[in-house]
Amino acid sequence: MALSIVGPACAQCTYELKTWSPWNCGGIWGTESYQALGLDNVEGWCGHRHACFPSEAQLPVYCPPGGVPQELPLPPGAGPNGAHSVAVNDFGMVVGTSFQGPNGTIQMGCIWKPDGTVATIPPLDGGWMSKPYAVNNSGIIAGMSMSWPCVWANGEAIVIPIPDGVLSGGYATDISDSGFVVGEYGHHSNSSLRGFRWRDGEFEVLEPAVSYTVCRARGVNDSGVAVGASQKYNNGVWVGSVAAVWTKDEVIALPSLPGHPFSYAMSINSSGGIIGGRDLALILGEWTGSRWAAASRMPESPRPSQGSVCEDARRMTSKRDGLERSRLANLDAVCEAGASAHSSTVSKV
Repeated sequence: MALSIVGPACAQCTYELKTWSPWNCGGIWGTESYQALGLDNVEGWCGHRHACFPSEAQLPVYCPPGGVPQELPLPPGAGPNGAHSVAVNDFGMVVGTSFQGPNGTIQMGCIWKPDGTVATIPPLDGGWMSKPYAVNNSGIIAGMSMSWPCVWANGEAIVIPIPDGVLSGGYATDISDSGFVVGEYGHHSNSSLRGFRWRDGEFEVLEPAVSYTVCRARGVNDSGVAVGASQKYNNGVWVGSVAAVWTKDEVIALPSLPGHPFSYAMSINSSGGIIGGRDLALILGEWTGSRWAAASRMPESPRPSQGSVCEDARRMTSKRDGLERSRLANLDAVCEAGASAHSSTVSKV
């Protein structure tokens, strides 16, 4: 099921409802519905459905704009738990995770390309897992490998260096078309959990709002405005959460509705519109979707070229040594070969 706005966004909008029939397993086995996880700017989406009994696998799905859901091929090495897709860009490039090994417990990132081929998102050298969370219109992927936040450009990983002394690692959750990456690192148990914003080798720690102890960043727009949540833990128990916005200069705690003390933001568009959720009773798992009006925005930033990604890798290479210098240096050869097939960008609507 999907909702799309007909006409310009406004206070009183008309919505068109679109549904897709569930997959028919035949006979007594009934149907399996689709779960949508990623949406592009042209109304294509991706996600998964469960395989028909007796299989317990997840099957990746992509629905092109105006089309019907299509089952994507399982990546090489996928185990009994299958795979799922989590994000798609405007060119139909889909990313997700396959569950590999005899028990399906090893997560390996994968790319379903518009030409029908499937590629693996390589883990860091010496590692065995990779996991994407987002892909932009330049085909640059954000995610994590071996507890390190990473971006992948043309199949090569760039490690986002988190502060020294953080033992629990981190991951990148979103990437904008202009090259801003956000994510989080650390852990709430020692109050080290923080969001971050990164672009062109510049790493910025995002601090929680006043009176909160930890924070997470989940979305970012082309202006670099990040959203997520500022949270408070007491003896390992979550006792408060407020949706938060990080502009260039400040963190803003967004208001929650009365009776909903727990809130979080998940995504922000280039007009400043923000979506997220509110939790009334954590134990019962009751939640309601939320939308906040436009927040303050940074000045518009230029969209990245392939050269900016390559220069970023070169700058980081000069700052690191040993194995990581070798890994990042490998991107030079890729950059010299030319831009990605998806290096052009499409303006967001």
